Amino acid sequence: MKKVISVILLLAMTLAIVACSKGGQGATGTKAPVGTGGAERLDSLPDDLDFNGAAVRILYPEEIVDEFYFEDGAGSSEVVDVAVYETNLAVMERLAVEYKMETLPGYEAKNRASYENRIKNAYAANEDLWDLITCPTYHIPPVVSSGALVDLHGVEYLDFTKPYWLASLLEDSEVNGRIYFAAGDASLSLLKNTMCMIFNKELAAQLIDGDIQQVAFDGKWTKELLKQYAVAAYQGVDPSNPNIETDTFGFGIQNYNHLSAFGPAFGIRILTRNNDGSYSFGYTESTVADKVAWLCDLFHGNPGFVTGDNNGSMDVPVSTSFKAGQMLFSTTTLDNMAGMYAEINGDYSILPYPKWDEEQEGYYTFARNIYMSFGVTRTTPNASMAGAVLECIASESAQRITPAFFEDAMKVKFTEATPTVKGLFDQIRAGVVLDIGFTYAYILGIDHLMDNAIKDNDTGWVSTVAANRISVQKKIQEYVAKLNALEGEDS
Repeated sequence: MKKVISVILLLAMTLAIVACSKGGQGATGTKAPVGTGGAERLDSLPDDLDFNGAAVRILYPEEIVDEFYFEDGAGSSEVVDVAVYETNLAVMERLAVEYKMETLPGYEAKNRASYENRIKNAYAANEDLWDLITCPTYHIPPVVSSGALVDLHGVEYLDFTKPYWLASLLEDSEVNGRIYFAAGDASLSLLKNTMCMIFNKELAAQLIDGDIQQVAFDGKWTKELLKQYAVAAYQGVDPSNPNIETDTFGFGIQNYNHLSAFGPAFGIRILTRNNDGSYSFGYTESTVADKVAWLCDLFHGNPGFVTGDNNGSMDVPVSTSFKAGQMLFSTTTLDNMAGMYAEINGDYSILPYPKWDEEQEGYYTFARNIYMSFGVTRTTPNASMAGAVLECIASESAQRITPAFFEDAMKVKFTEATPTVKGLFDQIRAGVVLDIGFTYAYILGIDHLMDNAIKDNDTGWVSTVAANRISVQKKIQEYVAKLNALEGEDS
């Protein structure tokens, strides 16, 4: 059901309060950063940027709108809700705009296709409804190819070199030099859906000499260490028939989708971009077969490893085992740390997915493709305002929402966390890889190709890839051709 939220009255009631309590305007009338205590801003937006109270129209899925717009955050006891609320107020005050939110069902799986179609149909009918739209990233490629979104490189005020945008955004999302959607600190759902690992500190103290988080921080957390420690952790009556309810396990995949993050973690790309701008199917590279075979052996050649299942049947048993202190390592998302694992009796903390080897430059991961990406509509009469608002949202979110979420997930204030834990959190965030093949898996028809191979202990990986190669190449060429046609329309 459509819901339109206006914040004119809310803004009028709170601006005076915010101005006083957060620094507000000085005696000379110049603006000071809201909620930052005068801290230096991260963005380069002009200090005098003023849109004279204009309404910026934003479309967001109603199921999760509170992560972006929280109407009554001032009275909330939740640190993230308060941070979202203060971010909204900061953006509106700095730019002199009003949020006009439209929400539609679109985040839950059953609603995503209709949400996608609403955006495409509005553009096809030349309806001027929104300035900014958000969409689950899994469903944004068809929105892009419909022509509904503009190239963000041409939108004033957006600066994708800033640290609050995904580091791999330009490298992985540009097609022929154009980029149609963006994500970073503006997307709390990106942070929530970022995949990482969690470990039981009490079991680790019994099995591991030294501080495993310091090892990871020093860049030495590799697949071999994961295997060594996880194999040593298993305790059960019958190793040939492990029991998830009674045995102590080394490593569990909490959700089947988490298998996909081993791709970027081990340097695997689904699609690789060639020098001429075309794409190749990255799974055909010979090293990928070796890495998939290693993962199959890890999960199926050792007791105490659980891969999860695509019907979700293992999600609860794995999380229950970890919460009971009967599992050393598990995959998770940052959001699960703030929710599912919040009630654990015992001490636990985060790790990145391991590297393939120490020579690998960094730690990499995926965020589940249900996170929100932002786009500027082709029908908006004020793309520059939309760009300024989006840039400001990302900047202010980085200073407020991201630290608040860290506190919620890690149960410690960001400013009070150890340098090692803060460093790992930042490395996990910075290591999120978009991989155009993962983003466009929906239209390429290769969802979970590698995940299924690992889960099923597929010994025919090379044949599986060969069977899909021609289809994948054809579909990505067709998609790029659609975007090239859009370029022709804009020229």
